[in-house]
Amino acid sequence: MNPQTPIVIQLKDLGSGKRPDLEINQKQIKWEELELHLQSLYRAREDHVAFVKGDPEIEFAFVAEALDISHRAGAERVGLMRKDN
Repeated sequence: MNPQTPIVIQLKDLGSGKRPDLEINQKQIKWEELELHLQSLYRAREDHVAFVKGDPEIEFAFVAEALDISHRAGAERVGLMRKDN
């Protein structure tokens, strides 16, 4: 079995109070498409794991929303990653 590329959901800061941009494995995606996109990815995978990574300035409410959407989409485990500079 080949290891699968991890699913990394990245939140990119757009400024105070603004909803951050989203990327999944460096591909930009809209918030309203996140759940369906993740469901599609999970259908083609054995593991249902995702990682959420965000700029330090991002409000935690947005991180929590990405976590909730990931779980609704079928993630069995979701980890938080620290952003590298």
